[in-house]
Amino acid sequence: MDDLLKKKVSHLTEDKKLLDQSSVNIYLQSLAGWSIQKIDEEQALYKSFKLKDFSSSVEFAQKICDIANSNDHHPRLIVNWGKLEVYWWSHDMGGINTNDVIMAAQTENIYNKT
Repeated sequence: MDDLLKKKVSHLTEDKKLLDQSSVNIYLQSLAGWSIQKIDEEQALYKSFKLKDFSSSVEFAQKICDIANSNDHHPRLIVNWGKLEVYWWSHDMGGINTNDVIMAAQTENIYNKT
């Protein structure tokens, strides 16, 4: 995961490519607990994070919001009592791009520091 944390989100046209399934699977090996789920027939990276209460879930969501805004790449967040569900995918491309993997790693890093 450390290698992913060194990468930067790119919005360059030449970087707007979906990852093939084998590449996604390789990245998933370094993202413990993340899986692939479908959203509107599109693949997305998904993880449910356990937290101690509702306020902790909201605080974690806000930290993700901050990095999402700074990278201009935004997830779907579902806030529950003691749980935050996070989905990363590239809406404009219809699936998983390297940017999603980078943001999943950053999300994991924030959680590990919580």
